[in-house]
Amino acid sequence: MTWVVRDFMRQVAENLNQQGYRVDALSDPRPLGKEGGVWRCDLRSPEAGMPPSVIVKQTGEAWPWRWQDWACQFFLSDLPGTRGLGPEFFAADQEIGYYILEDLGLGSDLGLAIARPDSRGLLAAGLMACSLAGLHAGSFGRARVFSMLRGNLPGHRPMQDEQGPWRRGVDSTLASFPGGLAAGLAQVLDTLSAEMESPLEFLSLTHGDWHATNVWYGDQGPRLLDFRRGSFRHALLDLAAWEWRCGMHVAAAENLWREYKNELARLGADRGERFSEAHARARGWMGLWHLSHGERGPLVRRLLSQAAERPDLAPLAELAGMV
Repeated sequence: MTWVVRDFMRQVAENLNQQGYRVDALSDPRPLGKEGGVWRCDLRSPEAGMPPSVIVKQTGEAWPWRWQDWACQFFLSDLPGTRGLGPEFFAADQEIGYYILEDLGLGSDLGLAIARPDSRGLLAAGLMACSLAGLHAGSFGRARVFSMLRGNLPGHRPMQDEQGPWRRGVDSTLASFPGGLAAGLAQVLDTLSAEMESPLEFLSLTHGDWHATNVWYGDQGPRLLDFRRGSFRHALLDLAAWEWRCGMHVAAAENLWREYKNELARLGADRGERFSEAHARARGWMGLWHLSHGERGPLVRRLLSQAAERPDLAPLAELAGMV
């Protein structure tokens, strides 16, 4: 352990005691992830019930996105109805630049479980659906609360311009297809952009990981991790991202959206026919997003084909046949 890390952990421990925690030491920091500034640390405390280990994340100029993660993690931990969907937010200090999260221990990639061509894949998809539905239903209508919380922290905000880069990337990709395809899809792209720019009843805190990789899966079920891209946007984009992650396990993908919709209805958040319309648009947006990032083949084709089942998105069927 370098002296810089040792000094940082000492500052964190001292700050925790100033906040009223009783912490003897944070020791044996083990680096996590590829970005730096994250450690799993042993925690020693005379207080009963204190966790034996925690995850410490450092913030600052080197990791500007972590202010977003900080806000989202705290918001979920403090919000009735969504507790347990992410690691519990333990403590933080903006001046020193750290926050501490629950240590979930060893886990695995939920995508690997979903891809299993048997009942385990169906179960994993069902668990993921319930987590997403709980996240979206629980955070619905609380955008102002989150905005106030986020406004008290520095760092960039990923929702400042999301549709612009999406549209430019999609337009550039479609221009490489023959036969004036781009012009024929212009109205569809306008429809998708309008849906995502103004989600209305589907405005909820979403994970924002469109490759759907930042999910911990252990004995406690799935937990959403690393909200660097998390923000209030179209909730069904998360669902479409996980449908893509299901790969060619069609039964798991169908179970994902069916259980998601059933859970929303149970929570009193289903929107009936409007759900089907918005879901198709999220599939179209997500399929085109992956296409603009160089993805080709059956996964993108399936999302675009499913979206094209809606009359207003029918032109996507031609594109689906070409990828």
